[in-house]
Amino acid sequence: MKFMRNAALASVALLATPVALMAQTPIAGSNSIPWDPSRLHLHIVNFVWTLVAGFLVMFMQAGFALVRQIHARQGTRPYHDQ
Repeated sequence: MKFMRNAALASVALLATPVALMAQTPIAGSNSIPWDPSRLHLHIVNFVWTLVAGFLVMFMQAGFALVRQIHARQGTRPYHDQ
């Protein structure tokens, strides 16, 4: 029961952290926009390449799992001495 309570508190803390960080007021005299709108294309490019890299990693892991499953069904042990 203690584990469930700790897990619930941890999940609430993880969900509340971004909200608390976004709720901070900007420094007096600073621009309220944290990024330059004229450089928006750079933010978009960075976001897209990060997503593409994440998708490639996920598909790579799925491919490794598939290869391992195929070898397990065939009863072969690749990369091991006979």
